[in-house]
Amino acid sequence: MHMKKLQKTEEKGLITAFKHIQEAEVIVVGAGAGLSAAAGLDYLDTEFFRSHYSSLINAGYKNPWDGITRNWRVTKDNARTYWGFWAHHINAVFYKPDQLSTYKDLYKLLSDKKAFHY
Repeated sequence: MHMKKLQKTEEKGLITAFKHIQEAEVIVVGAGAGLSAAAGLDYLDTEFFRSHYSSLINAGYKNPWDGITRNWRVTKDNARTYWGFWAHHINAVFYKPDQLSTYKDLYKLLSDKKAFHY
């Protein structure tokens, strides 16, 4: 019984959100790793890391999350590693693979709107 009630509440929330999106003139999208994770990217996957980040294994990195947490803030001491990791990571998860379904779905949902993505 509880699951049906929860499902109804979620459906109402989605319908409300969809109506607001349809009525809005401009949409601001703030998104991060959640879109990629929702599409199936596992930030703890060592096999994915080995095949896409082989140059970082010698530096002691084990998975994408390792790279993210070690390069969360840029400093004078880590600037080269920081920018190298992020350039490589963005290429590996955004530009190299086919576009992930969550990004495609968001694009379809907002394709007729003025939108700002960050």
